Amino acid sequence: MNRIFRNTIFYLLIFLVIIGIVSIFNNNNEPNVKMTQDEFYKHLESGDVTSLTMQPESSVFEITGKLKGYDDNKNFVTYVPFSEYSQSRINDAANKL
Repeated sequence: MNRIFRNTIFYLLIFLVIIGIVSIFNNNNEPNVKMTQDEFYKHLESGDVTSLTMQPESSVFEITGKLKGYDDNKNFVTYVPFSEYSQSRINDAANKL
């Protein structure tokens, strides 16, 4: 009984160490700055946005990107309504750049 218990504990510890190592390497340390919709449009129209990605989710766009002066690992995140108006506003600002 004692031998079975020791073997089980040994394999359990190995499993926990592997899980810990995987979680350390998969930890996404990108600091995200949450931004309001109005702040996003202000930065977009002033030309401060250097890159952005729009991902549709339910009835909104999740927009992530970088502003001028941001470090490589710093991003902003905002949510705008999934509408033609918001799409055209973003496209118009992008075409002006």
